[in-house]
Amino acid sequence: MIDKTPADSANEEHLLEDILRQATPRPQPSTAARERALRELRGEWRSLTAERRKRRQFLALGAAASIALATLFGLQWFNADTAPALNPQAQILRIDGDAVTVNGQLVAADDFNAMPLSAGDQLQTTRDSHAAIGWGNGSLRLDAASTITMLENGAINLVSGAVYFDSQQYGHDSASRIIVRTVFGEISHLGTQFQARINDAELTLQVREGAVDIKGPRVEVQIAAGESLHVTGNGEIQRRAISSHDPSWQWATEIAPELSLDGRSTADVLNWIGRETGQRVQYRSNQARQLASSEARGIGTLAPIPALRTIPYMTSLDYSIVDGLITVELATPVPVNP
Repeated sequence: MIDKTPADSANEEHLLEDILRQATPRPQPSTAARERALRELRGEWRSLTAERRKRRQFLALGAAASIALATLFGLQWFNADTAPALNPQAQILRIDGDAVTVNGQLVAADDFNAMPLSAGDQLQTTRDSHAAIGWGNGSLRLDAASTITMLENGAINLVSGAVYFDSQQYGHDSASRIIVRTVFGEISHLGTQFQARINDAELTLQVREGAVDIKGPRVEVQIAAGESLHVTGNGEIQRRAISSHDPSWQWATEIAPELSLDGRSTADVLNWIGRETGQRVQYRSNQARQLASSEARGIGTLAPIPALRTIPYMTSLDYSIVDGLITVELATPVPVNP
């Protein structure tokens, strides 16, 4: 199986791939065997990240200091005696890595439930953590070492680091809106996937799908899918092309909200994986396409990359990834020695 997806550069993905490759292809197992294999897969996957979480207490002091900085920047956009709820209601759905900090308090990845956020709340990831926030029917994600302040009316203030926004989570018909405010200006969008990053007093804005506007004192421009915009502190602007599967999107794929795959066809799962990774799905043959459409999934809830890894072991299909294209084909039968 050829796999050249950018997400393979992450240590956890390499280790997971090693685990799966220890198994040789075989005839389709029973339902009980599949469920047992999935439980073992989840156990291996979770154990890979457990060690990183032990370091979260060491990061507490640095996180608290950064929160103070977030407060100073956030006040330019928020000034109220109370903290009204966001519209749409936002809540933390997933934490990857050590922990995040909410209003100066550490929230560990291994001991939290979905946590609602309100206007005035300040959220910060550490250098070893990411966070995924449910945003109505959309998804807001924070890269490592990022700080945001929650504002009213579906807006956030990006103080430092990077955020990724997908206006429409898979399986929802309607899209959500967000406004990202920065020292460079206000970022709004038209049904899209995009990321904004502030680094060394410069802004990088990338659009994966749809279009994004930015309006500020020194910049007022719209960029479309496949474009990246770099804005310096003195207002200089540079544009360049960027692919939907560029490595700079990798972190957003890794912290994507998990999807319940029960009752979905393999084709449905592959379409979700393709959207989350910015890659296009194609089938080697009509037989492979038909099998993907009819073969039911029943493997629980997974993130995109682990879900992709399970396909050769839970179905009669195999895949390869080259240059942003996921090619799906029938699995090669295993010769049986007499």
